[in-house]
Order: sequence, then structure tokens, then C-alpha cells
Amino acid sequence: MTKEVLPLYREPVQLNAQLHRHKKLKPYDNVGALVHTHAVFVNAIEFSQAALAFPIIFVQPTPSNPQISPVALLGLVPNDNLFVDEGRWDAAYLPAYFRRMPYFTSPLPGSDQIGVYIDAQWPGLNDAEGEALFTADGEQAPALLQAIEFLKAFDDEAKRTAQFCDQLQSLRLFTDMKADVTLPNGENLTVDGFMTVDEGKLGKLSDASVLALHRSGALGLVHAHLLSLNHMAGLIERHARRQVG
Repeated sequence: MTKEVLPLYREPVQLNAQLHRHKKLKPYDNVGALVHTHAVFVNAIEFSQAALAFPIIFVQPTPSNPQISPVALLGLVPNDNLFVDEGRWDAAYLPAYFRRMPYFTSPLPGSDQIGVYIDAQWPGLNDAEGEALFTADGEQAPALLQAIEFLKAFDDEAKRTAQFCDQLQSLRLFTDMKADVTLPNGENLTVDGFMTVDEGKLGKLSDASVLALHRSGALGLVHAHLLSLNHMAGLIERHARRQVG
């Protein structure tokens, strides 16, 4: 896994009982590291909470991620997270992608096995304070076991989220979107390169398709996504305040 794919991780290394046997992890609020993240992946299971705070949009596949993916939009321009304010998180919900830090999972090189990685430059990682990653016998300590369970749940939900996106794509519900924004100071911004569910196409689905969406739980997720788009106005207000400040 490269730093380009995981920009929040400065030195990702595979977790190793021998290499990290004496390492400990102390609580550390690393919100400042998120300041340049203007969009973050969210799993479908997060929609009900994320939709109360951020616009949820969908992004096209990229070479590093060949899958349509939902993201929470955190800023109107690249490298500007409007929900980091003077080193604190200014929203009622913190996406799971951030909460799993400093850990993440990735396929092991030349294998279909999944490895657990850690950011070796995480400020809370040290040799003296905090919860141990491994026991004296080199076994995974309770804190690490709990983190790995969180990672497994995150990955399982990511697979279900991919299935959800595939379901919407198969029904041709996505539409490309572009938002032209005029700020109070007259500045014009264009936010593009994303997709939303087309309400017109949704309304023209057959009864059978709507029933299938409902029974799979996808219809509720679609409504959460559409409602979340009302937060675009709030993003514009946040951006305008920051420009004035």
C-alpha cells in the first residue's frame, strides 16, 4: 500500500510481533492530520449518521480504487477540510476511516492474504506509555485485538458498500454532477467530478426494482444520501467564514 493511496499514513509498515513487540499506543488526538482531507470514504452502514453532518456523494473509479465509492464531502476545494477548526473536529460524527487510525489493512504483497499495517510515525506510538500492542510472549494484546476486530468490521462493511454501489450502477441510477458556487464575496467555485443518485431515474424504476431496493436496505441508504445533499449549503457557509477569517 502506497502513501498515495493512504495519504494520512506517513510511514505505513506491516505490523510485526518482533518489530513492534515493545511498542505501546497512547491516546492521541490527531485531528490536525486530517486538515488536508476534503473528502473521505464512508461505508453504507455509516450513512444514517454521516448524512446528519456532511453531503454524501459518489466518486468514479480510479486506478487505485476501481470501484464507485461513497464519500463524505468535507470541503469545497482540495486539501481543505472545513471540519477541522483550530485542531479540533467540528462535527457530530467522525467517519470510521479516521477512527481506525493509526491502523489499516491491505493485501500482502504477492498474496491474497490481508495484512494489518500501522503508521510508524503516529505520534502516539512509543516504547514507554500507553497500551501495549503485544504481550511479553509476543501475542496480540487486548487493545490490538480490539483494533483488529474494528478493522475486520470496517472491511466487511466496505464489501457490502461495494455491493450497494454495484446495485445502483446496475439500475443506472447515478448521474454526473457539478456544483457552481458563488460565495458572498463574489468568488466563484466549481465542485465537480462526482455523482449523485438521479431522483428522476429513481422515480421511474419498476415496482419490482423498488421493492428489491427496499428489501436489500438500499432504498433507505439512497434516501439518506439524497437528504445529505442539503448540507452543501452548510459547506458553502463554512468556506465563506474561513475565507473571511
